Amino acid sequence: MKITIYTVLLSVFCFNTINAQDIKGGIKGGVNYSFFTEDTGDDSGSVGFDIGYYEVLDFGNKYKLQAEINLVNNGYQNSKAKTKERFNYFEIPVFIKYTIAENFDLGAGIKYAFGRKGTKKQEFEGQELPDETTDTDNADGGFGFVIDGQYTMDKLNFGLRININSGEVLNGYDRRNTSLYVGYDLF
Repeated sequence: MKITIYTVLLSVFCFNTINAQDIKGGIKGGVNYSFFTEDTGDDSGSVGFDIGYYEVLDFGNKYKLQAEINLVNNGYQNSKAKTKERFNYFEIPVFIKYTIAENFDLGAGIKYAFGRKGTKKQEFEGQELPDETTDTDNADGGFGFVIDGQYTMDKLNFGLRININSGEVLNGYDRRNTSLYVGYDLF
């Protein structure tokens, strides 16, 4: 499965690099608020972070293609069971952006997450139990959807992103997160 994804990404990059008018790349980082949804109302989200590298292929006609690789940290907490769970994983989003006003782009696309590892903290009768490590390195994090809005000032860009994971991530939970980020163009 991973070989197929890498082949598709490489093909997209090679094809679009030939037709692209301008290529930009840089680093980005930000904070996210994530939550895992289930049929219970006891779960709430938590604040995490994401850092990564991006490349943007500008075709000169208001359309751009952006690809990234990000390290993401997010999780959830359950007030009834008194548990907190945090995950670290890699995410590869690829999406099309459209310039709707000068220096402002909207985008949408897909992402793939993999290499998820985490920690689980629990309390029992007011006392913290030892942390459990959740090792799902071989688990398929799955595909999801990305919606992105970005404002650019010279080499700096500021954005808001909504990530929606499709399918089951962990024990019946679906993951969602919203992130605010700052990026800097290196070239």
